Amino acid sequence: MKYRVFAAIAAVFIVQILVLTFLWASPSLKAERARTPVPTRTPNYTPTPLPPTPIPTLFPANLAAPTEMVSQVNYDKGQCQIAALDLIAAWVQAGKPEQAGFDFRDTSGRACQAAFPSDVLPLFTQPNIWFSGAIACATCHSSDVKEAPMNLSLIDYANILAGSQRKDDATAGQDIFGTGAPWEKSKLYFMIVNHLMPVGRPANSPNKGPDIYVGNFK
Repeated sequence: MKYRVFAAIAAVFIVQILVLTFLWASPSLKAERARTPVPTRTPNYTPTPLPPTPIPTLFPANLAAPTEMVSQVNYDKGQCQIAALDLIAAWVQAGKPEQAGFDFRDTSGRACQAAFPSDVLPLFTQPNIWFSGAIACATCHSSDVKEAPMNLSLIDYANILAGSQRKDDATAGQDIFGTGAPWEKSKLYFMIVNHLMPVGRPANSPNKGPDIYVGNFK
C-alpha cells in the first residue's frame, strides 16, 4: 500500500513537470514573453526633483496689483473723525448728493460737513484705506461690468448708484444702498459690516471699518 502512495505522488509530480515544460515551449507564450519589456535599472540613477509648488498670491491672476499702496495726498486729512461705514451712511441718509456737501456728526458729536468726491468716493477707489495692504474696491469692481463681481462697478458716482447684477454698462441693476428700507438692511452695509468687502479684510478689523479724518467742522 505504501509503495502505491509513493507511486501516485511521483506520477502527479511527473505530470506537473510535463505540463510546465509544454507551456514554456509553447510558441504563443514565447511570443508574449518577447513582447513584454524587461524593466531595467540605470546605474546610479537619481530622480529629477519636482519644481516647488507656487505660493498663491493675494491678487487673482486676471487682476493687476495696485502700484500705489498709500492713500491719496488730499485724503484722510480732514478735521472730523468718523468710522468709514458711518460716513457712507451719512451720505446715503443725506440723499447721496454727487457734488453738494452733506452733514454728519463725528465720533465726538461735533457737526461736520463732507462731500462725495473728496471723502466718500476714495473709500471705493483708493487702496490701503480699509486695512493695511488693502486693494481698492474698484480693482475688482472695475469699469467692465460684465466681468466685475456681482456685475457691480465702483469706479465713480454713476456706476456706484447703478447697483449690482447689471446686464451691461447702459442698464441699472439692484440698488446696494437699501433705498426705501433701513440702511442696515442694505447689501453694502451687510458686505462691509460682515468683513466681506474689500477682499482680504481681516476678521479682527473694526466692523465699521477704520476711523478716518474727513470733512470740516461747521
